[in-house]
Amino acid sequence: MTAIQPMPSPDTWGAVSRLRRDDELVLATQALKPGTDETSLSRFGDDRWDLAPAVFRENAPHALTVVDFAMLDDPMQRLTAKEFVWARLNEPSPCPTRARMAPTVARATLTDLSSFMQFVAR
Repeated sequence: MTAIQPMPSPDTWGAVSRLRRDDELVLATQALKPGTDETSLSRFGDDRWDLAPAVFRENAPHALTVVDFAMLDDPMQRLTAKEFVWARLNEPSPCPTRARMAPTVARATLTDLSSFMQFVAR
């Protein structure tokens, strides 16, 4: 007879995207600075994304070019945030007059999304 295994707690579930591969480039459709080494670019599976190779504004603060998903403790929230930010950076908007999200806006987007997720979780 086979023993029934207990369900893992939510904090031990492996959150895996059905939409993105872990090795997929974060800046897949973004224009990159000349001379960028594509092997050093952030991947979807990384918890910290460096978007600086797609930021052409020389006076942009470094803090605006880094998105750190480790701020989200819940693996499902982290995965959801990654999928949302990746889509906003790379997928065309359903609204034809709206462009893809600029890399310098990604960090603020994560902050807003994190606040919303905390509100919903209460």
